[in-house]
Order: sequence, then C-alpha cells, then structure tokens
Amino acid sequence: MFWVYVLQNPDGKLYIGQTDNLDRRSVQHNDPAYTLTRTTKRF
Repeated sequence: MFWVYVLQNPDGKLYIGQTDNLDRRSVQHNDPAYTLTRTTKRF
C-alpha cells in the first residue's frame, strides 16, 4: 500500500510525497546524508 503525506517544516514550507514505508521515509527526510532530501530543510 502506498501513502501520500504532507510535511510542514518550522519555516512553513510544505512538502508532499508518497511512499510505501512511512517510518523509513521519515528517517530519510531528516538524514543529511540522503541525497534526495539534502537540499531541503528538516521536516
């Protein structure tokens, strides 16, 4: 099953994404070594 999610960072910026594993994706969003989310701030 896939999930669509909306994250908001402390600056108010929204990020909309999809995943089949919410726990893993949350960790990836906050991992500075993960290249796909490196350019965005923490959510």
